[in-house]
Amino acid sequence: MAVSANRLELLQIADAVAREKSIDRGIVIAAMEDAIAKAARARYGSETDVHAEIDPKKGELRLSRHMLVVDKVENHANQISLDDARRANPGAQIGDTIADTLPPQDLVDLLNRYFDCQVPAIVEHGGEVLKYMGDGLLAIFPIGAERDFSTICAAALEAGRAARNQIAALCASDGDGSGLRFGLALHVGDVLFGNIGSGNRLDFTCIGPAVNLAARLEKLAGRLGRTVLASEDFVDHCGDDGLEPLGRFAVAGFAAEQMVYGLADEGKDAP
Repeated sequence: MAVSANRLELLQIADAVAREKSIDRGIVIAAMEDAIAKAARARYGSETDVHAEIDPKKGELRLSRHMLVVDKVENHANQISLDDARRANPGAQIGDTIADTLPPQDLVDLLNRYFDCQVPAIVEHGGEVLKYMGDGLLAIFPIGAERDFSTICAAALEAGRAARNQIAALCASDGDGSGLRFGLALHVGDVLFGNIGSGNRLDFTCIGPAVNLAARLEKLAGRLGRTVLASEDFVDHCGDDGLEPLGRFAVAGFAAEQMVYGLADEGKDAP
C-alpha cells in the first residue's frame, strides 16, 4: 500500500531535464525516484527502506516504507512485529514485507523550498546546477576568458553565503525547515562532465579529483558544525577575505591532509 499525490510538475521537470541533457525521459524519472527515496531516508532515517515511484503518465508520486515482519523487533527502522503487522494485514506471516505509507507531498514540498533557497543564489552568481542528489546538489562555476579566477571564486563564495542565509530564514519561518542541515564545500579544479553510465541508464554528471575533494569537504562541514568550507586551492585563487583557517584534516581518498577554511563569522569569537 502507498499514498499518492498529484505532482504533474514532477513530469514537467523530467521533460525539461530530458530535453536539456538529451537523456531518455525514463532515465530521468528513475533518477528522480532514486533522489526522492534518498531524501526520504535522510528525513526518516538512513536505515529506513523507502521506495519512491512516479507514475510516468499522471505524475503521481507514491512513497512507501517497507518493513520486514519479524517475531522480535531489533531494528524499528525496517522491522515490524507480527502482531503489529496483522493489525494492518491479518494474513501477514513472519518473513513477509509490508509497506507503510509516507507523506510524499510534504517531503517534496520541503525539498522544493530547500532547493529554492540555493538554486537562485547559484544561478544569480553565475553558477550552473548540474544535478540533484537526494537532498543535495552539485553545481559548478565555469572559469573562462571572460572572468578570472578571483572573480569566479568571489561569486561562488557569495552564492554560498546567500544560500546559507536563505536556509536560515526558512528554518526560522513557521517551522518549515525543521531538521534541515545545510553544508557546502568550495574548491577549484579541473573536471570532466557529460552523460556517464552503461546501457540504457545514463546520468549527466561531472567527475574528477576536484569533485571528490569537494564532496569529502562537504561531509566534513557537518562534522565541524560549519555551513561553508573552502579548500586551500580555493583560497589561493580567491583570497581569505571572510574566511579563516580551521586546520588540516585527513580526507578519505587523499594521501595528504587537506588545509580547510571556514567562514569567519561562524567562528567561536564571532558575535
